[in-house]
Amino acid sequence: MKAGRRVALAAAVLAAGWVVRDYRGWLALGTGGLPHTPRGWLTMAVLRARAWRVDPLDTTAFVGTGHLTGPLPNRPGRRPTVAGYPIPHRQLDQFPDQRFTPALSVASFVAAPP
Repeated sequence: MKAGRRVALAAAVLAAGWVVRDYRGWLALGTGGLPHTPRGWLTMAVLRARAWRVDPLDTTAFVGTGHLTGPLPNRPGRRPTVAGYPIPHRQLDQFPDQRFTPALSVASFVAAPP
């Protein structure tokens, strides 16, 4: 076997291993957003690749558009750990107290009319 073919075979085996590991990690997050199928994972993978050039912590694009009136204050402490998948977006630590969770409803985020 030629060296070029060995390198290509090794790369294919490594890539396949990464895909299987990534797919299983994505499935372990549970359902939400996309179908729990290889096609759903592939859609997520394409979106993840497109999002590499975007800073998810940058809010400057929203200032002055009616969403934010100014920059967000700096958060005290460290940020929560999130899974490396754009869909479903899961926070992996720093969960709210169980007594607080029922208050998190759609109605609690809707602004009261002026």
